[in-house]
Amino acid sequence: MRLRVHITTVLLAALVAGACGSKGDPLPPLRLAPGKPEALTAVRIEGQPVTLSFTVPSVNHDGSAPVAIATVRVFALTRPATDPAPAPATLVGEDHRLASIDIVPLPAEGETAPADTTTPMPGAVVTWNDTVSTAPAAGTSLVRYYVVAGFTRGNRVGVLSDLVAVPLAPLEGAPSQLSGSFTEKGIRLEWLGISPQTRYRVYEVRPGQPDVAITATPITGTSFEAPMTPPPAEAGATPDPRAAFGVERCFIVRAASAGTRATVESAAAGPVCVTPRDIFPPPVPANLTAVAAPGVISLIWDSVEAADLAGYIVLRGDAPGETLTPLFETPIAETTYRDTTVEPGRRYVYAVVSVDTASPANHSAQSTRVEETGR
Repeated sequence: MRLRVHITTVLLAALVAGACGSKGDPLPPLRLAPGKPEALTAVRIEGQPVTLSFTVPSVNHDGSAPVAIATVRVFALTRPATDPAPAPATLVGEDHRLASIDIVPLPAEGETAPADTTTPMPGAVVTWNDTVSTAPAAGTSLVRYYVVAGFTRGNRVGVLSDLVAVPLAPLEGAPSQLSGSFTEKGIRLEWLGISPQTRYRVYEVRPGQPDVAITATPITGTSFEAPMTPPPAEAGATPDPRAAFGVERCFIVRAASAGTRATVESAAAGPVCVTPRDIFPPPVPANLTAVAAPGVISLIWDSVEAADLAGYIVLRGDAPGETLTPLFETPIAETTYRDTTVEPGRRYVYAVVSVDTASPANHSAQSTRVEETGR
């Protein structure tokens, strides 16, 4: 009986193997490892740490999910600029490890996310500062190379990020003599540069907060204007660089050298602070016309285009007098007016000014004058 059972078991195993169509040696078990950390970039501002930014892998090296990841590790190596760039794999070792960042697994379907929001999850964008200062020796230029990789709980390394090279030498062409002024259209910054090829980044300085870059990429030239009239802000948009009357804004400017993955910036010029004031009158009304009728002189003129227009004021005087006085104090929105206080046979001179909503209000220059006699 025992022999029959044994033979049956062997036959069943053979049938199953044949049904599966397996040939050759069995495959080793699949060993998952994290995919590549994407978008590794670095920013070095003179006198500050090197700031790295990257995206935590959200899939495994074979594209499967969930990703088998426990930590992301940051590696760095500094070499003379004259030496060739190292192979990324040569940085992955304890001698070159700068940091190990814990990663929280994504919650399974139906589970809630962990309360700890400081520990990143797969797919999160991580910002990390390298506070190690490597001062170049006299006459030597150094480059600091960075690589990031995900690791499993079993210490298996995933796909390496791209290699990022950050020059450590001071950036030439730092701006100087930053000044600020305002116009009707915005805040204007100007500075002194050394070379027409130098590029710059403009930052807003806010008390108690990190400086905010308001030029997404380095700009050419030695001036920048923050427009005065912003459109509606969009959710998740970059900080609004545009200005408003009566609000103080403070700025600095840095020279910037931007590569594919690394940006190096100089010491800052500034800060300079500007508080725009609305001292700009609206346009002058045009095409003023007067028509007399019994007991009234009717006036009509063209409207003006101004976002802060409050209205119009009509001025009157006796011809051919030079001095005109307002017929009323509160501006009217209409572009017509009926003067019913005229006297028959008396000749009058009229003009119109436009007025804005500023405090104190700005008045335009007078329109072209017209004369008409009361009837």
